[in-house]
Amino acid sequence: MPNRKDGRIEPGQPIASAISARAWNRAQDAADIVLGNRPGFAADGVASRSHVLGKTTSAWTKGSAQTVTVWAGELGSEQQTSDQVRAWNKFADIEANKWVMLARVSANSWYVIAAECST
Repeated sequence: MPNRKDGRIEPGQPIASAISARAWNRAQDAADIVLGNRPGFAADGVASRSHVLGKTTSAWTKGSAQTVTVWAGELGSEQQTSDQVRAWNKFADIEANKWVMLARVSANSWYVIAAECST
C-alpha cells in the first residue's frame, strides 16, 4: 500500500513497510517529551538523543572538552540526572555554572551549540 500524502499509515498497512526505525524513534521521543518522560535515555544515558541540556561545573575554555551532566524533566523544572556526556567547545569561553545545549554529531561526539551568557 502506498503511503498517504499526510504521512499517516493506512489501516491494515504493515508497520515495517510504512515507517523507518529512525522515524519511529523520533516519534517516540516526541511522545516522551509530551508525556514528561526522559526520551531516548537507555543504559548509556543518551542512547538516541540528538540534543541534551547541561550545566557547566567549571569554566570551559574555547577549544577544549568537558564532561557535562545532563539535566532533564518538564520545561522550567529540569533536574540534574546521573547521565553525562563529554563535549567539545568550539565557540567561546563559558563560565562555571552556566546552562549549555549540546548536540550529537556522531556516536560519541558532542558539541556545544548554545551557552548561557555571562551576567
